[in-house]
Amino acid sequence: MNQPDSNSLPLWRLNLLRGLYAFMAIGLTLVVWPGLLTHSDRWAADYGAQHALLSMIGVLAWLGIRYPQKMLPLLVFELGWKVLWWLFIGLPLLSHGKLEGEALQSAWEIGLGLIIIPPVLPWAYLYQQYLRQPAERWR
Repeated sequence: MNQPDSNSLPLWRLNLLRGLYAFMAIGLTLVVWPGLLTHSDRWAADYGAQHALLSMIGVLAWLGIRYPQKMLPLLVFELGWKVLWWLFIGLPLLSHGKLEGEALQSAWEIGLGLIIIPPVLPWAYLYQQYLRQPAERWR
């Protein structure tokens, strides 16, 4: 029988992470992939890179369901870009009274991630694994 190693997260935390990955994977599959698969040339020029990036995040989120602990950097990336969007795009628009239309819709969608992701992340584990561990050798 496989025993969890000392660096493994508890099963409840792994399952909570799986739930978050599943939420991301299903959401991105349903919302982003259709535009990537069927689009106009104008759409591709305006939104193509954004949708390609989000589609790949969705693919990696599917992988996170199987390997929730190994895919933690994906969740850190997801939280990071959402924080940056709010700091440098959302809050300035809001402070100038220009958070409307598509930007307002994005603000709600991105803000949801800022509410859901932080309590799910195993902060002590991330600190131990990515900040306290010695760096891998350079040569």
